[in-house]
Amino acid sequence: YNIDQFPATVTLLPIALAVGLAAVFWLGLSFVLKDKRKAGFIVSLLFLLIFSYENLFEATKALIARVGW
Repeated sequence: YNIDQFPATVTLLPIALAVGLAAVFWLGLSFVLKDKRKAGFIVSLLFLLIFSYENLFEATKALIARVGW
């Protein structure tokens, strides 16, 4: 584990960008859908898919290799 190899402040910019982007998407969808909860749910699902893409890709690749497509 490399926690001592860089300062914790290095993570602040990516976190701020992710939160800012989520807020922009949420505000935009809230305006379009006229429902803040639905917009929040959609943005949450979108970010869940974005951040779990690699895991889903690897699982799909392993499944395809096992089945033989």
